[in-house]
Amino acid sequence: MGSGDAVLEVRNLSVDFALPTTRLRAVDNVSFTVYADDVYALVGESGCGKSTLAAALLDLVPEPGVIASGDVLLRGTNVRSMTADQVRRARMAQIAMVFQAAMSSFNPVVTIGSQVEHVLEAHPEVWPDRREGLEYFDHLLEMVRLPGSRMRGRFESQLSGGMKQRVAIAFACVLKPSILVLDEPTTALDVVNQRLVIDVLKDLREKLGVTVVFVTHDLSVVAELATMVAVMYAGRMVQIAPIDTIFYDRRRHPYVQALLSSIPNVLQPGRAARSIPGQVPRLDQLPPGCRFAPRCPLAEQVCLRDDPELIGDSHHNAVACHPLNRHNSAADGGQELVPGRAVNGA
Repeated sequence: MGSGDAVLEVRNLSVDFALPTTRLRAVDNVSFTVYADDVYALVGESGCGKSTLAAALLDLVPEPGVIASGDVLLRGTNVRSMTADQVRRARMAQIAMVFQAAMSSFNPVVTIGSQVEHVLEAHPEVWPDRREGLEYFDHLLEMVRLPGSRMRGRFESQLSGGMKQRVAIAFACVLKPSILVLDEPTTALDVVNQRLVIDVLKDLREKLGVTVVFVTHDLSVVAELATMVAVMYAGRMVQIAPIDTIFYDRRRHPYVQALLSSIPNVLQPGRAARSIPGQVPRLDQLPPGCRFAPRCPLAEQVCLRDDPELIGDSHHNAVACHPLNRHNSAADGGQELVPGRAVNGA
């Protein structure tokens, strides 16, 4: 569980996609806070809005998407109040992103070194001496288990998938950002390279002090790497909690419990993994009330009618679930619940 300064605050953020005949909300009123020593995981099924949320942190939502409302604060400075040039300078220098398609993140006709030089040329405020910047990039390559300066002369076609992913991570760190956002960093990699990427991210956190925010649907990666977990469903947060709470506490959102039940368990060979019935709703066919209610075994009439609030307890576990929050309130003797740190930084 994080402590120290808040490096990233997301407040009531909503992202819309404007289509010819309608406007769809892919991220709906999301709030969370990331602290300096957090490794923050954004989790959910495909289509829940986590990649769109990650892109919005850098104001990189692709058209026809727009940030409809809310704020993104980098160490207290609102990205949405910055000029276009200020946002450009903040990217990679304050917050950097490794996109999901690392295999196609590089120009195939330009060497890796030349692409790094273009970045250094665009940001002289970070590296006035371009040669020093290249030497730092070589150091980063060695940190991600690659042969330093020898990689600079290569083209992306000469790299394996795992090597491209690690070069992309080194590339993202060359301007010394304090926050590194990764979209599905282990997707499409074999088990050996997945392990390598996880170890690399741990090293970067420890040696560079970078705060990691990553998007994934792989709960095994979450268990290995994350300290805080934010679970999304159909554009909304349904639970924000420390990693131990997500995996071991009884007070879990039914969707989180369903995700955990879908994982095969080698310690329980007789227990079959259970799929979640139904599908994530389409953005143009969202149900009223709790969006998970049509698939939820705990659903009540109030769930089908009213949106649940994301309510936290004294253990910084915030859950958006009518039955769970009512039970938790009764267990506390009817006392007012303490808002979760993950929601408002308390």
